[in-house]
Amino acid sequence: MVIEWAGAFMGLLGSGLIAWKGDWSKYGFPAYLVSNLCWIAFGVQTQA
Repeated sequence: MVIEWAGAFMGLLGSGLIAWKGDWSKYGFPAYLVSNLCWIAFGVQTQA
């Protein structure tokens, strides 16, 4: 369940960082990548 929440949080964080268009916006895409890795791990763990 932790991986699922981490994936959701990192996705929201990535969206917020990209929408902000500030100095930290460059970290939005890596946040999306971490989110996708979390979702893949969750899928493997639950055999989805």
